[in-house]
Amino acid sequence: MKKCYKHNIVKTKLDKCFYIDTDIRMLHAIMELVTDFVNNDMRKWSLKKYEKECTRIKKEDGEYAGENLKKMKLQYETDQKLILIAKWWKNYNNRNKEIDRARHAWTSYYEKFLDDKTEFLGFQKARDVMSYEQKHKEHALFMRIHTLKTNLYEDEQKMLKLAVDARIGMWS
Repeated sequence: MKKCYKHNIVKTKLDKCFYIDTDIRMLHAIMELVTDFVNNDMRKWSLKKYEKECTRIKKEDGEYAGENLKKMKLQYETDQKLILIAKWWKNYNNRNKEIDRARHAWTSYYEKFLDDKTEFLGFQKARDVMSYEQKHKEHALFMRIHTLKTNLYEDEQKMLKLAVDARIGMWS
């Protein structure tokens, strides 16, 4: 019987009961693969251990040392990038919770100006009865959500690109 080490299925922690957009599934799948690699497959290199290994290669490999040192440097730099990505991913849910708290603060603020909380156009009616200062506060709460979401999106893009760039050095 053939022994299998890894499966061709990426497991994520996404809720299976809801439709999830492809971009979110892709983000989670890539980050889960990176995290799995960091936790289970990657050699853990400290800078001291890396330098010691480079010294050993220089002594033992002679004329081939240059090529082997390039590979060592690539793997060490890749490992550092992957550790950075894994640490960022570990904090990812906290950032989404922060966005949810900001969204809740915003909706709670304008809902106090509504008589009928179920009315479809309630947001506009709430803005109609707000004073200038109240509208300014509501706008600041809304912009906080926008800023948090924009920053998270930009970080997602940066980390995805870093993961794709690191792929070349992901061997164990």
